[in-house]
Amino acid sequence: MPQLNWNLKSEAWDNIDKILTTKDWKSIKFLFDSRVFLPKTKGIYMISLSSNKIANVKPFSTLVTPVYIGISTNLRKRFVDHTYGNNEALFRKHLFDFRGSVKFWWLEVDVDITKLKMFEQSLIDLFGGSLNQINSVAENKIVIKTLKET
Repeated sequence: MPQLNWNLKSEAWDNIDKILTTKDWKSIKFLFDSRVFLPKTKGIYMISLSSNKIANVKPFSTLVTPVYIGISTNLRKRFVDHTYGNNEALFRKHLFDFRGSVKFWWLEVDVDITKLKMFEQSLIDLFGGSLNQINSVAENKIVIKTLKET
């Protein structure tokens, strides 16, 4: 069964690559105009969501969850793909009601595409990535209906 929520098995957390936990992740608001702050280099990224509907109520004010995990050879281009255009699958459309509470996190890493996929899969295994439609390298592919289909 694919991982759809945070993983509660300690071995998944113990085996995370040190590059993902020791390097400096950066973040910006998930708005098209933020694209200029992103590098045109390869790396791994996450789109995270917090509650803006009940943001002033504890414990909800401190909760943040990765909803999508991905990799790219050009982080800026991938960000633009997610935030601009008319594609029905755009996260911008799906996350519109939470637009003030969505962040794009990225980590530049100079590794080959196979290693990038392994990084992506390890984070999907930890957090689930509820908007991810496929796993990068896992045998069990995630199959999730689009928000329109649900």
